[in-house]
Amino acid sequence: MKHKRKGLIASVLTFFMLGGMIAVAYAATDASAHLDAYRAGCTALSGSMVAVTVDVDGTGLMDDIGAVNIHVYRSTDNKHFYHLRTFSYEDFPAMMTHNAYYYYDTPITFQGVAGCYYYANVDVYAAKDGSSSTRTYMTNVVQAAN
Repeated sequence: MKHKRKGLIASVLTFFMLGGMIAVAYAATDASAHLDAYRAGCTALSGSMVAVTVDVDGTGLMDDIGAVNIHVYRSTDNKHFYHLRTFSYEDFPAMMTHNAYYYYDTPITFQGVAGCYYYANVDVYAAKDGSSSTRTYMTNVVQAAN
């Protein structure tokens, strides 16, 4: 009976140790020398307006930090989305800041269609001394309202 209990405990511990290794390996694939944390979100505003907010934390003082592209998608049924538009920091300089530890702003607000659904893929970016990191973050889906 004691051997069965020890075997069960050993099996459970092995399971948790392997699970921990998998979680660490997954986190390492998303790790970056420049990006500490990042997120983005869509907000439905009055008048069918939709706002995209971007939040990027660098690993230190960055030369450039923010979003390089915001790809907006639209759907009428909340199932089948198609690419609507891409906003680039070259055309919208408010999507990027310089010599900062973090970036937090709502650089993009656009006119939606009431009843349609929207989300964005945001390419977050941070650069220091000629080296950079970029990751893509998918926002939540919102429905434009009057």
